[in-house]
Amino acid sequence: MGGIFQWPGPVHEGHGKCQPFVDERADGEQREALLKIMSGQDTEPMATMFAVFSSTLEKVYDPIFAKIDFNVDVEGRKGRYAVAGQCPLRALWGAKGTVGPLWDVLATWREKSAAPVTGKALDCGHFLQEERPQDVINELLEFFGWGDVPPRQIGQMMVRSTRSPVRAFRTTARRA
Repeated sequence: MGGIFQWPGPVHEGHGKCQPFVDERADGEQREALLKIMSGQDTEPMATMFAVFSSTLEKVYDPIFAKIDFNVDVEGRKGRYAVAGQCPLRALWGAKGTVGPLWDVLATWREKSAAPVTGKALDCGHFLQEERPQDVINELLEFFGWGDVPPRQIGQMMVRSTRSPVRAFRTTARRA
């Protein structure tokens, strides 16, 4: 089992969303038990991390039953959790930073993801959102299928920002 969680701000402020995943090989009884564990219903209130996190959620989507690959090498400090056909990934890194020269970023993420992996290096160092804010926003808009958002609205997102254009993007996207 697993899930994708999203909160619009600090976790303790709530308003989170969750998309649960359960391995398709689980039978009906196992599915029910796993979903009870994940929702914190199998324990005393706040006794497990599942109960704590579920108390911060306002929306839990219907579970997706799919093939899940889970491998862990504790000694090697490596692991892989992949849900077939789920969770597309967009990797961004700075071309002038250390990540690109040291690793094949896309190949590294493709080893870890069962879903499509796309991405590219931006013309900057390590701090993408500070050095190339418009490029980061454009990549996010394209990735989330909002590529047709007018430039004026993007400018408004940046003006509202108190920390970075990416935070402003999140704030505006949350309101949509």
